[in-house]
Amino acid sequence: MKIFDIESLIDKFKNKPKVFIKELPVGTIIYLETENSTYKLEVIDPNECCVLASGGYFQRKNIEPAKTYIIGSTFGGSMIFKDQLIEGLFCEFYNNIITSRIKRIFIYSKN
Repeated sequence: MKIFDIESLIDKFKNKPKVFIKELPVGTIIYLETENSTYKLEVIDPNECCVLASGGYFQRKNIEPAKTYIIGSTFGGSMIFKDQLIEGLFCEFYNNIITSRIKRIFIYSKN
């Protein structure tokens, strides 16, 4: 069994590219390129981390665009970086949807 020190895991992702959802203006478009899919997320309420989500899971389930909430980024377990998207981690949505690992994040703002 491999044992991880939580501080070293956190340090590993400290300098990775990240986005703080609550700092983005309404209308900002986030493209998440994950290992398996691409997601388009339009920020509709940054204070609540509320987005209109398309692509990936939402496309496969034919429910796009779907109003949902970004919980944050996770290692894949219960530890989460709330309200953030971090390259190398998984994105978790409110409705318990977890993406594959985020490879790249692209931000397009109307401002």
